Amino acid sequence: MPAQHMSSVELAAEAIALTPDQLSSQDIRMLQRLLLDYGFVALAGAGQVWGQRLREWARMQGGTGPATLVGDDFKSTTQAAALANGTSAHGYELDDTHERSFSHPGAVVFPAALAVAEQSGASGAEVFAAVAAGYEVMTRVGMASRSGLMLRNGRHPTCLLGPFGSVTAVGKLLRLNAVEMANAWGIALSMIGGSMQFNKEPDGDMVKRMHAGIPAQQGVIAAQLTQLGVTGPKQAIEGEHGFFGLFADGPRPERLGKPGGVPLEIHDMSFKPYSCCRLFHSLIDAVGEATEDFSVDHRSIMSIRAGVPGDASKALYQVPRPKSVMAAQYSLPYSVAAAVRHGPMRYDAFSLQAINDMETLAVADRIEAYFDAELAREKSGRMSARVVIKFKDGREREAVSRAALGAPEKPLDIDGIKAKGQALLADAERVGKIAAAVDAFPRAGHVQNFTDLLGD
Repeated sequence: MPAQHMSSVELAAEAIALTPDQLSSQDIRMLQRLLLDYGFVALAGAGQVWGQRLREWARMQGGTGPATLVGDDFKSTTQAAALANGTSAHGYELDDTHERSFSHPGAVVFPAALAVAEQSGASGAEVFAAVAAGYEVMTRVGMASRSGLMLRNGRHPTCLLGPFGSVTAVGKLLRLNAVEMANAWGIALSMIGGSMQFNKEPDGDMVKRMHAGIPAQQGVIAAQLTQLGVTGPKQAIEGEHGFFGLFADGPRPERLGKPGGVPLEIHDMSFKPYSCCRLFHSLIDAVGEATEDFSVDHRSIMSIRAGVPGDASKALYQVPRPKSVMAAQYSLPYSVAAAVRHGPMRYDAFSLQAINDMETLAVADRIEAYFDAELAREKSGRMSARVVIKFKDGREREAVSRAALGAPEKPLDIDGIKAKGQALLADAERVGKIAAAVDAFPRAGHVQNFTDLLGD
């Protein structure tokens, strides 16, 4: 279909038309990478305090259900599992990123789809088609609504856009037609939020971890209500008081459409090897190059000048003494200092104990970030970075990274994702079993072999 203005019903029809047999071998391999990454990051997030609290809440709902709670031996309702598992997947700044829509689709779409698939008995191939459609709708609504501006207006794109992705995936598994899918989006439209106020109050930032779980749950509820005949508006995206009208600043409706032959948006995903804001990943790669893969003694560094082309240079990201895990993960000085001190894949460097380490903070004090106008003019855009490191012996090293490890230009392959899983779980046997289940997933008659491995 050529790029054009699309109605909600037309976009829903396109999503429904995506069937398992239309997925290419390249699509399937990419979906396997995304699923494997989701499994590892959800398990890691389930061990954090917010993951634990959401599982406690799921247990409080009473009774059992068909859906696995990641990191737990308890089976819950589909709605509760979507909320808890989405929170876990978004829980440690390691979930996949669609940079053009400023969103994290995997932590929303997979929890919703897998929870409903456990109930419905859907096959792995059906889940992959549903997930691919969910990523497609969520990211295209984001690009059409210019979701980067939402961040500047205090709204979190993942939480706002997420219901379109989760409704799409769940709606396909529940066999909704195009009008019903648009209806479910209309129901979800009345549920969405995504306030960034947590950024202003470090002691209230745990809710940010829920910004994938909330839309995952909303999508399940909205699709299930539609299946029961509950009605909502059918112009949830383009209507006068639809998503564009309420949340978009200068929307580009033409971006909802997609020319024929253009790859699915799953191929434009970035994987996060480091557990901090994606804006810092190229900078960490550049620091790694300048320090010979982080092998230098951090005490030998006199100063680090970090040139970044966009928002990462703003005061919001320059907190030198973060007071919470999230604040540390959104602090450029701390994130870079932790990488210099421990290496970039020491995920415990962001624990409450580690963020008060005086040696790491001493490195953070020697880091200065500035807006790099030269990089800003380049096509690589906001994710590039330049670093100049001065050493106490007079040496100076400079490095530039124009694409972070894990980006489509520098992909993290299956082996790289397995290495990430091993660093997170420290359990080679479990990592191997999850990887084997992901390899078999497209041919699986049900999803249980995979989801059982995410339980406890």
